[in-house]
Amino acid sequence: MDEFMQSQDPFGRERAPRPARSAVIGAAAYIVMLVCVSVTAYCAETAFGMYGTLITQAVILAFALLTALSLRKPFREIFPFKKPERRLLSATLMLYIGVYALVVISSSVLAVLFPEMTELGEALSDFFFSIPALAAFAIVAVTPAVCEEALFRGALTSAFGGIRRDWLRALIVGAMFGVFHMHPLRAVPTGILGAGLCYLVIKTKNMIYPMLVHFAHNFISLGMVYLLLGIEKLGGSLESGAAESAASLAGNLSGIAILRTVCQVIMCGGVALLCLFAAWRRLNDIELTDAFRARRRRVNIAGTVMVCAGIASLIVLFIAALAGERAAALRTARSDVMAALSQGRFAV
Repeated sequence: MDEFMQSQDPFGRERAPRPARSAVIGAAAYIVMLVCVSVTAYCAETAFGMYGTLITQAVILAFALLTALSLRKPFREIFPFKKPERRLLSATLMLYIGVYALVVISSSVLAVLFPEMTELGEALSDFFFSIPALAAFAIVAVTPAVCEEALFRGALTSAFGGIRRDWLRALIVGAMFGVFHMHPLRAVPTGILGAGLCYLVIKTKNMIYPMLVHFAHNFISLGMVYLLLGIEKLGGSLESGAAESAASLAGNLSGIAILRTVCQVIMCGGVALLCLFAAWRRLNDIELTDAFRARRRRVNIAGTVMVCAGIASLIVLFIAALAGERAAALRTARSDVMAALSQGRFAV
């Protein structure tokens, strides 16, 4: 009798549709949501600026609830909330560090391939600074951690629950999360983050963990923007004095940037390997057999070597950049002296 009641909703209908139908419902809801959010974001943010983001997030939350109702599953199954466990909190931290390392890798590579990413970052910074800092933190960090998580890690992850391979379901919902941000250059980093959060909620069956990670990620990112702005204002008086030396090194910057990106990829790749492997072991509760210990030893060695190699390479590049800057300054001073001598400014 209990099993029969659980399979029925209050109106006597079958509660949970078949997996294929759930996936169709999720995909349809996602497409309609993209259209509605695009229109809402344009209208609301044009009229109210940064505060219009609250309206957009409310629309996202509404779609999460409507999708959950369409799935005809218990809300506690679609939006699972439990008391956090210490073991899973440490796994969550490891997973976030590993995923963030992958985000840094993708962002660094995209910044080299598409320099316009800098302009995108500046435009977002101006948008954030249009309101007081506390309001910006509330809008950027709190509301997405609730509304976006309810849709992507709640309703859509549940809608695609018929996919048996957890990593494949995480990649699909993560890709949807990346496309949702509606910019080609932001899709890859946010997609990686979304896949990690989806895998986290699949394994823990608790939305508290991805919500905490989403909040922390946005909070730290916005805090870094404010920190960099403060450094920029502090060093503004030195900008004109450094312009000439920066121009003299312009010919070498592209090569140095590429080498620096390679070093960052190596170092962050090692960090991702170490942290993601540790998180995977904790989330899947892998038994410590001799075979697994040998595998973990190989992963630790590989990850440590990559991290050390990346750090050493960055140090070498830093020293080389300082040496190149000093050589450029000496060449500039020598050319100035020779020009002055040729014009007879000094008595020889």
